[in-house]
Amino acid sequence: MESISGERLQTLLQTILQCRTPDEASQSLKREAKDGAEICFDAVDWEQLRSDIGQRDLKFPFIGWGARTLHFGECDFGDGDITFAGTFQGAVVFQDAHFGSGTLSFAGSSFDVFKFKGGSFSGQGKVLFNGARFYNNAVIQIQDLGEKRLSFGPFKKPGQADSCCVMQGPKFHFQIKASTGTSISFREAILNVGDLLLDFAGASNLSQVDFTKTEWRSGNVCVNGLRLGFPDHEGTKNYLRFTDANFEEVRRLRFDGLGMVSGHMIFAFTRFPERAITELNFSDLGPGEVVFKQAHFPGILEFSQKDGEVFTSELSFRGSTFKGPLFINGLKFGPVPNLVGTEFQKHLSLTDVEFGSQMTSKQKRQEPNRGAKLQRIKELAEANKDHGLALTCHAEEMRFNRFRRKGVGRFLADTLDLIYECTSSYGQSIALPMLWLIFIWAGFGLIYRYVFDSIESPLLFSFAWTFPFLPAAGVLRLIGFRNIFEDAEPALYALMAAQGLIAIALIFLIGLGFRNRFRI
Repeated sequence: MESISGERLQTLLQTILQCRTPDEASQSLKREAKDGAEICFDAVDWEQLRSDIGQRDLKFPFIGWGARTLHFGECDFGDGDITFAGTFQGAVVFQDAHFGSGTLSFAGSSFDVFKFKGGSFSGQGKVLFNGARFYNNAVIQIQDLGEKRLSFGPFKKPGQADSCCVMQGPKFHFQIKASTGTSISFREAILNVGDLLLDFAGASNLSQVDFTKTEWRSGNVCVNGLRLGFPDHEGTKNYLRFTDANFEEVRRLRFDGLGMVSGHMIFAFTRFPERAITELNFSDLGPGEVVFKQAHFPGILEFSQKDGEVFTSELSFRGSTFKGPLFINGLKFGPVPNLVGTEFQKHLSLTDVEFGSQMTSKQKRQEPNRGAKLQRIKELAEANKDHGLALTCHAEEMRFNRFRRKGVGRFLADTLDLIYECTSSYGQSIALPMLWLIFIWAGFGLIYRYVFDSIESPLLFSFAWTFPFLPAAGVLRLIGFRNIFEDAEPALYALMAAQGLIAIALIFLIGLGFRNRFRI
């Protein structure tokens, strides 16, 4: 195999860069390098090349490189823009290359085999694969992306329709090991590969990530470490967008380590896999929202989160359709998930779900639409025969709605509601009304002791009126305390009546607690 490198290649590159037309550049390439030759850029002096052509930016004409193999081993491209676009039928390999400040563009290129391993970037600028097509295996492992913005979005040509980026073939693996850049875009890309891995774990400072209108047709899709790590300041808006993305043909879809310091994750109008399990595993989620507005879920959807983390963001499925089951069991939510307007054709698993984690009472009171969201979850829990969750949602809904409406009648009703909560936690507690009953027995006993001298056994007397339905209590009232009633004061009758009413109410609440606990 013919190999071209050193001074010969340096001269060839200078000639190509100075050609006026792509055809002229193609002819120069054909004269110096036969189709199928290996071109080694390792020894190219890129600063000397810039000096020879008198330009800081290197813009190679868009030409066909044929089946020639291009190898860039440990190249230091220095500062300045580099445009290296064309059609490549042979392998293109970047190994431990370094790029300085400026833009690196492969926009509009076509690659058969593309490998970018261990490369590093420094300074401001962009890395552009806009409109590029990857027809076979592609592996992009960036050691350090620096502050660069990365784009696999559409390629815009004046006077022509935009061309989207296409990945196809058996494998497309993409990984960023380190980056302080804030922007990544795969907007309108078509990902049609057998095995697709997108690993963003090293991108720690992301602010804007765009997968809008992407088409996913891969067998196995794994998106790892996608996290908005840039603080959401006033005047900026952190977002991760999968709006109008289509995953219907994917056979296995997993998002692992989704997270954000703050911002917005938007999956609006997204179509998820039909015959596959969709797994969404979240890491940390700060203030913000995770939105699945009008999304379509034909298959199984499973939510999970890293141990010890709380779903602090507001989760919304408003208007979404679920043809398969949804599993969000075991999650600890801050704001209540919004399931208003959703349609479920199969099971919804809400086992061990918690609401209001790490939220103060004030934050709960200020949460938008909390009452309506709780009401919808209560409806779903009742449909699933989850009586415990339905009671919990009802209690939270009552707390949220309390003292929000004006009027004497509403105030009295809300006061009664507050008493109901304090004495039995809305019928969910057995111990609470029992403790109140003991307190009433002892409290009234002390009142009888210090106010009425005629009562010799005040605690026993109080017992008789706390548990009036017991046979022993009836005997005590008729025989043991008959002499007390002969000269009883009106105040004593009032106290006994009040104690009896309170005791009956508390006994009823104990029975209600048993009923709700054991579904009697």
